Amino acid sequence: MSTRSVSLSSYRRMFCVPGTGSRPSSTRSYVTTSTRTYSLGSAMRPSTSRSLYASSPGGDSVDFSLADAINTKFKNTRTNEKVELQELNDLFTNYIDKVHFLEQQNKILLAELEQLKGQGKSCLWDLYEEEMRELRWQVDQFTNDKACVEMERNNLAEGIMRLLEKQQEEMLQREEAETDLSEAANRNNDALRQAKQESNEYRRQVQSLTCEVDALKGTNESLEHQMREMEENCAVKAIQNMKEEMARHLREYQDLLNVKMALNIEIATYRKLLEGEESRIALPLPNFSSLYLRETILDSLPLVDTHSKRTLLIKTVETRDGQVINKTSQHHDDLE
Repeated sequence: MSTRSVSLSSYRRMFCVPGTGSRPSSTRSYVTTSTRTYSLGSAMRPSTSRSLYASSPGGDSVDFSLADAINTKFKNTRTNEKVELQELNDLFTNYIDKVHFLEQQNKILLAELEQLKGQGKSCLWDLYEEEMRELRWQVDQFTNDKACVEMERNNLAEGIMRLLEKQQEEMLQREEAETDLSEAANRNNDALRQAKQESNEYRRQVQSLTCEVDALKGTNESLEHQMREMEENCAVKAIQNMKEEMARHLREYQDLLNVKMALNIEIATYRKLLEGEESRIALPLPNFSSLYLRETILDSLPLVDTHSKRTLLIKTVETRDGQVINKTSQHHDDLE
């Protein structure tokens, strides 16, 4: 009994279990904890992948604030993944240590069992048989736990390798993105500098053209003013010339009328003289007198029948702002 109590007490001290009835529950809690830890690690990897793939460049437009935010998020994600990997490694190391410790205790208990069997104490065999069944069950549980832990270890190793590969790929993508961003920034800086130079050149051209336009406007206004003055002067001169010409024509017309009246009086006088001479001249002397009268009539007829015709043309031209508005012409026929 003392040997059994010592063995049980040493076994209970090693596993920190108050009784035999609570051992399966402790084992189940241990397995549940390991499964929950593994599910936490597997749940963190997709979110990390999503956050990392979201940081890849998606377009030609360059946004430096977005690039800074992506770099910050990338650094935080890498730090969280390193912490998670460290925690998983520590947990895996603890599991391995516990498995080795339980295997050693199992070996010790098996050795004690063989020793007790060799002693041939049948009174303690039943008690040890029950303890052995219990220990075998625990060994099976530990073996299953070991297999689960090894599976988790393999999965974690594969996950670590995938994360490392993904990290390498993302580092390469990050370097490529940084290179693209720097090249795009240089191109944008060059384009911006060229655009500023062109803008300054266009601004100078606009200023010079504005000055030229102002100068041309002033020249145009002065020329229009001179043109209006010249049109006014020309119109006044033309009117004055036309008035003088009309006065001259009127004087000539008056002179012609006077000449016409004098000629008419002279013609009437000659006609009366001829009529008086015809009535006074006798018939026996027809030769000389008739010839003389014929010659006199023939000489005077051109003076009576000859008329000179003159035409007086008056043109009136109305202009406004250098454009002809109206033209009128008047004809006056006069006889001399």
